[in-house]
Amino acid sequence: MTEIERLVRRRAAFKAQITILNNYLNELEDEPTNTWDTLVIYLISIKLDNETLKHWEEAKSGYVNPTLDNLTTFLKHRADMLETLEQSKNSKRVIPRSKGDNKTKAFVASKPYCVYCKKDHYIQNCEAFVRLSIEQRRTQAMKNHLCLNCLRLGHTSKMCYASSCKTCNARHNTLLHEERVSSSENEQTVNLSSHINFNGDQVLLSTALLKIFDKNGKCHVARALLDSGSQSSFITEDFCNKLQFDVIPTKITVSGLSEAQSNVSGKISIQVHSKVNNFSFKNSFLVIRNITETLPNFKINIKNLNIPDNIKLADPHFYKPERVDVLLGADCFWNLMCVGQIKLNNGLLLQKGKLGWVIAGRMQSNPCTTTIRNFSKANDIDKQLTRFCELEEFRHSKPLSNEEKLCEEEFVRTFKRDSEGRFVVTIPLKQGPEVLGDKYDIAKPRFLSLERRFKRDPEFKKRYINFINEYKNMKHMSKIEHPDNATFSYYMPHHGVIKESSLTTKLRVVFDASCPSSSGYSFNDLQLVGPTIQSDLFSLLLQYRTYNYVISADIEKM
Repeated sequence: MTEIERLVRRRAAFKAQITILNNYLNELEDEPTNTWDTLVIYLISIKLDNETLKHWEEAKSGYVNPTLDNLTTFLKHRADMLETLEQSKNSKRVIPRSKGDNKTKAFVASKPYCVYCKKDHYIQNCEAFVRLSIEQRRTQAMKNHLCLNCLRLGHTSKMCYASSCKTCNARHNTLLHEERVSSSENEQTVNLSSHINFNGDQVLLSTALLKIFDKNGKCHVARALLDSGSQSSFITEDFCNKLQFDVIPTKITVSGLSEAQSNVSGKISIQVHSKVNNFSFKNSFLVIRNITETLPNFKINIKNLNIPDNIKLADPHFYKPERVDVLLGADCFWNLMCVGQIKLNNGLLLQKGKLGWVIAGRMQSNPCTTTIRNFSKANDIDKQLTRFCELEEFRHSKPLSNEEKLCEEEFVRTFKRDSEGRFVVTIPLKQGPEVLGDKYDIAKPRFLSLERRFKRDPEFKKRYINFINEYKNMKHMSKIEHPDNATFSYYMPHHGVIKESSLTTKLRVVFDASCPSSSGYSFNDLQLVGPTIQSDLFSLLLQYRTYNYVISADIEKM
């Protein structure tokens, strides 16, 4: 079954579900009870496919008590989205509506248009767009309000039904994929240049000596660090230059501990030979400026280890501090290990491997104080030291994000007080309201459903009318006398939630600004989110305890 046929069947299934919903409503119209919403929602939900049910569970979490209107709106929007996607994927094709139905429906192919170069092709096929860097492509996509998953107009990536990135399967387009390699880089260094005196144990990392032949057949001996915590293998730039092989240029950011990052300049595949065993293998390595400092970074007295004489060590000079040229990561680490382990004196272990026996583990220190010199490999030592001090500092306020800064600036620029002393401020928006589509067709059925509930529940109607009148009297809303003259209109659905246990407000009217319009954007999607300006709960409790008397109050409306 092709993807187009699956879309057609799913769209037909949605329309069938809406029909079933309407039939249930007609049958229950004369029922005296007003609590059958939950029952019908359940009957419809069990007929949804797994993907749609997942989206419905996410959507209904935004409602205190989901109603039939919420479910109807969700199904209608879902069906419309599938039909839109179906039309965009069809190119002058005629597809049957459903199995056994001879009627057909023709879809007119939309003309391709590139929002970047303004020519008649899709942006994925635009040579000018493809030549941009990944960051520039993402900027252009956001600037033109494109879906970051399919690079089309009219919806967001949250509501996109197209396939995800072919590289990492994340919710973005493959053209926007930025490759990142995560590595734990078991470095035995710290970020500060210092002398550290302590009586604790030390950890010896496993190393091996390798023979690698360069472009001219000359043999070079490299010292390798075996690191099962790294996702990739690495080679230093200095040693790579000795080999004189062609390097594939690569731009990859390697992340390590504390989100420290290094840049990879290239990638190379080479044949590696063991220096002590007759074993060789081929592996790919990322070229990086430096892997770690000299290892080990402390003194080892091998006379006290009692290593068996018949053991061939992968690195016979493991106890000598020397540079590391190669890091063998998890992509080849476990293939190099064999069955066999010997426990030595002083807490170290011998592990059998194809490169020879490697020695590693926690090493018990002597009773005397040991002095270790650790060097920083970072060039920005001032920045590292500043960050270290900030970790120990109590922050009175966290730094604002770019969005929070824009929201604060918008507030300072627009807020004022009217003649009655009220504060007036505009709603800060990320984008202009023109990106919102039609909302009238969604708001009207929900309003009519609300009126039908008024007929069934006079008490609910009375409370709702009182709330609307109070809203008008408090000037929280006003009537638009000439809606046709309005330059822009947005209809916000609303519904009531009854809570009889409440001592003050038994009816709470919920304005659904999260309901998407025909363009896929809701009003909440456009709003900037400002910073949290109130203190955290812990600080409030501490302040509460510093006074003899406190006054507690409730905000009635805000």
